[in-house]
Amino acid sequence: MVDVAAHKDLKVRVEEYGNETASKTALVSCKGAKVQTPSRGLFLSSNPLSESRLLSNQKYRGINEVYKRLGSETVDAIDEDADYQRRFQSKLIPTNLGSILQNELLLTVFSLEERRSNGKWEPWEPTNRQLDYLTDFLFGIPFNNVVIPPAIRGLDGEKYVAFLREFFERIPSQQSAVVAGLVPNGSHRDVKAVLDFYYKKGLTAYVLDFQGRTPLCYWSLLPAFSSHLWKVQKEFGPHYAHALNVRYGMKIDRAGFVPARDMLLLLECFDSFGGSHIAPRFSEEFRKKLEEGDVLPTKPRFFDHRAYGYYTPDDSAVQAGRACVRFGIQGPVSSRDLDDPAKLAGVCKAINAAATAVECRALATKISTGEEMKYLQSKQAVVRDTHRVKAVKAAYGPETHESTIDDWI
Repeated sequence: MVDVAAHKDLKVRVEEYGNETASKTALVSCKGAKVQTPSRGLFLSSNPLSESRLLSNQKYRGINEVYKRLGSETVDAIDEDADYQRRFQSKLIPTNLGSILQNELLLTVFSLEERRSNGKWEPWEPTNRQLDYLTDFLFGIPFNNVVIPPAIRGLDGEKYVAFLREFFERIPSQQSAVVAGLVPNGSHRDVKAVLDFYYKKGLTAYVLDFQGRTPLCYWSLLPAFSSHLWKVQKEFGPHYAHALNVRYGMKIDRAGFVPARDMLLLLECFDSFGGSHIAPRFSEEFRKKLEEGDVLPTKPRFFDHRAYGYYTPDDSAVQAGRACVRFGIQGPVSSRDLDDPAKLAGVCKAINAAATAVECRALATKISTGEEMKYLQSKQAVVRDTHRVKAVKAAYGPETHESTIDDWI
């Protein structure tokens, strides 16, 4: 088995640690790619309106996320047909973006799910042959400089650790293995089993999957994860943590803002985060109304850096047009796109990615000067969450390094 802890390709050079928060600014480098954190990950897909395709300015870039549901039949097809594999790979990671991606981090996550006859997505577990192929495929993808084990939603901790053990056994011995541990959201018992497994492997890079929900849905996990990262820091050195599939919030406050809980993750031990690639979970009653057209399309929300909240303007298309000019979003975006509700939603995701990427730089300055908590307290939409930020800080530090994950649940 390859000793994944012995690799030297992933380097995290910490520049400053937060004063009153579990945050830091750092330079993360891996196989030629360099990223300044805190940072915003950009979603990359075959859709020409995906975030990474629309945002070409380097000040918004550095980390790319590829997130794809993968069925068992698709795995068999790309394994058996070389032409199909080439087509699949070119859609997954476009070759014309090679000159950009070779200098940036690429995080590719496969979620092993397939659509059933009832239209629902259900997880599946790969056979030995399928896992052999998936492991080789992940290590062979061009520009995929950080390899992440596939996600299998719904597995308990014991079963997922058994899957991880099989995955790590298959890591190609001839390759320099840069592996980030995928942490699924689940019960504290299940998460503890997964984190213990990664700790024994000596991993210093982590990707926590929020599975399309807000950080508040799994609040108790954040102090526990922070406590784990402290032990990693103490034993193995600086770590890198990325939040995947984050939904910023749901409830609207009195001022009309939905709190930007995604941005707060950068003060809660995460170095970067990306938006959600999973549709919201609706009740059967609400889903039926959607299908029957009884519910009006939700208007897109825009990030406001002054309040750290997302708001819905009356003139979304006009605001999106102005933002496209401000952030240099050109090319495939036209006035027709902004008049189409579905395309407007895609464009607004890229706009918010650019706006939060700009705010990451401002937040980095505050972390470097030790003023990040004072800065946070000036943000009206999230000021009530400062106690949660402090709780994560309390879990990360020498005074708590003997604590276990159970102590924070």
